[in-house]
Amino acid sequence: METTKNINKKENLTEEEAISIGKYDPLWIINAFSRSFYEGNPAAIVALSDFPSDKKMQKLAKEFNLSETAFFCLKSPDLAQIRWFSPTQEISLCGHATLATASVIFSHLYPEKDKFSFITSNGMIETEKYNHLIQLTLPLEEIIPFITEEKVLKALGKTKPAESYLAPESHNLILIYDNAKKIKSLKPDFLTLLCFKDLPFTGIAVSALDENGYVCRYFAPWEGINEDPVTGSAQTYLAPFWSKRLNKKMLAVRQISSRGGSMEVKVLSSYLLVRGTTYTCFYGNLNSGWRE
Repeated sequence: METTKNINKKENLTEEEAISIGKYDPLWIINAFSRSFYEGNPAAIVALSDFPSDKKMQKLAKEFNLSETAFFCLKSPDLAQIRWFSPTQEISLCGHATLATASVIFSHLYPEKDKFSFITSNGMIETEKYNHLIQLTLPLEEIIPFITEEKVLKALGKTKPAESYLAPESHNLILIYDNAKKIKSLKPDFLTLLCFKDLPFTGIAVSALDENGYVCRYFAPWEGINEDPVTGSAQTYLAPFWSKRLNKKMLAVRQISSRGGSMEVKVLSSYLLVRGTTYTCFYGNLNSGWRE
C-alpha cells in the first residue's frame, strides 16, 4: 500500500486516492420528504473526517444557498455527529437535512444497516428504516398562547389567523388558520418582516386542518430562509398541537410550499416520530479547497 506521502507526489491521483488523502469531500444533494427531482426540500450533505471551522462551514452553506447544508463526521458504523447550517447561521435542529443524511447512510455507506444515530447540539436523533420510509425520532415542544403584533400579521398577508401561539424553546411563532386555502393565499412581505427587530421568534409556522391531518408552511427570513420547502423540525410543536386537538396519534402532513412535500408523524408520550422519503439528485466529490 502506498503511503500518503508517496500519493501526494503524484501529479494525477485516482478518485479513491484523492478522497483518501482529503483532497475531496463526498457530497450529495438530496430532496427530503420527496420522491422526485422537483419536490421536497433539497439539502446538501457533506461527509467529513473532522469539522473545519464554523466560519468555513458557514461560507460553504451560503455558497450552496439551500435551506440547510448538513456536515457529518462518522464516529463509528452506528454513530455520526451532525451539524446544520442555513445560508446565514448554524441551526439547532433540522429534520429534513437529517432525513437526507440518514438516506446517505442507509443507501450509500451502510446499506446493510437498519438503524443509525446522530449526535447533535440538541441531543441524540435516532433514525431507522421503516418500510419504504426513513423514520426520525425528534423531541416534542409545548406551545403557549401568544398575542401577535398587528404589523407582523399585516406583513404575512391579508388573511388573518384564528389562533396564535409561541414555541418558546425553538423561538417560533405558530399561526392557526381556518383552512388550507387561506394558508395558500398568504404572500409574505419578507423585506418588511426582516425590518422587525427584537421579536421573540425567528421563524413562523402557519397551519390548518387537512384530511387525515394538517397542512403547513414555514417562513424564516431572519435565518436566511424566506420560505422553507418542507420543515421537519416544525412538526415538533405542530404535531402535538394537532394530535391533542384531533385526539389522534398518527397524522398525515402536507407542506404546501411551491415545491411541496409530505410526511407521516406519530406523537408518542415523550417524543415524535417523523417518517418520509428522499430522492437523490446528485452525488460527487467536493474539492477540499473550500476548507483552505
